[in-house]
Amino acid sequence: MQLFAAALLTAAGFAADPYGNISDLKLKKPEDGVSVKRTPAPNGAEILFNGKSLESWMMRSDEKKPATWDQLEGGAMQARDGDIITTEQCDGSFKLHVEVRVPYVPDAKGQARGNSGVCIQGRYEAQVLDSCGLDSKNNNCGAIYEVSAPLVNACKAPTVWQSYAIDFTEPKCEGGKKTDPAHITVHQNGVLIQDDVKIPVDNTRAGRGGDPCTPGPIMLQYHGNPVQFRNIWLVKGKLKKGTRGDRERLSPNLPFSLSVSAGQLGGDGVCCSNRVIFSTRRAWRPLSNSVSNQIRNIRSISSSPSRSADRHSTLASLCRRLISAVMLSWHGAARTPLTLLAAMHMPMPVPQIRTPRWARPSLTARAA
Repeated sequence: MQLFAAALLTAAGFAADPYGNISDLKLKKPEDGVSVKRTPAPNGAEILFNGKSLESWMMRSDEKKPATWDQLEGGAMQARDGDIITTEQCDGSFKLHVEVRVPYVPDAKGQARGNSGVCIQGRYEAQVLDSCGLDSKNNNCGAIYEVSAPLVNACKAPTVWQSYAIDFTEPKCEGGKKTDPAHITVHQNGVLIQDDVKIPVDNTRAGRGGDPCTPGPIMLQYHGNPVQFRNIWLVKGKLKKGTRGDRERLSPNLPFSLSVSAGQLGGDGVCCSNRVIFSTRRAWRPLSNSVSNQIRNIRSISSSPSRSADRHSTLASLCRRLISAVMLSWHGAARTPLTLLAAMHMPMPVPQIRTPRWARPSLTARAA
């Protein structure tokens, strides 16, 4: 009887929205419920999907078969039937832009909540999932799957459009053998979540595999959920150096210091190496899990007796992550007044501390 009633409701047009309704979902930040605006493709970009045609895509399972995903009103396509790949193979360095949204399935758990992925060269997956409000893990949204957890959780709510800007550099190969792994930087919704990550594997779990020294397609994954994609484009060419983060710009090659004063961030303070000091003027509690994790990692590495170049590089990366985590946490904490003070301890140029527009009225940076 219930099935019969459901059929009548569906026929009458009263069926529940299959994408779910998030009107009762409690969000940490109101903007997490607002879709990103479409980012126009720049001049010279290769358009992979503009909402009008799937001619650039084919089924992964049968490369002679055109993509069978649904095309929807409004210029989106919806996953079904299996993974799809681009008809063109990609190599070299390029920037990939993808806009995606996942359904709201509150009764599902873990990897069943709007699962999909964007696989670069069909091998390296940037995970797509409903991870809004969760601690970042290496299988959550924005992760390089099972390789690298996002620096911060920048996810919006399910049903809301999000953006991925992926900078990819293919592996270096000599004589058909890989000598340096692929590198990936990812911004999700304008926030840096993967910072020039070296991919130590030749294929993440759901990838197509193949020789990492050969080109490969862009692959969009179907994992049983009706995930939607729109506005996909790619810009080829050598990526500009020094454009990794939109939160700050610091040299990754030189040792520097980051000091968080005791009590001001609710902990014992952090100090790395001996170059730049950052401190906060006002107390900040409670700490987010992301900030706490970065402080714990930095404290562990900095207590090591090693003074190798690798240690300095690791500290530099961890300190950048901490700054990003602090900035994002502050933005989500009713814009708590905060001042970052940069103090030079070596005869080097003062680093540029780039802050988002929303932070500039009450965030300052200066040389000591």
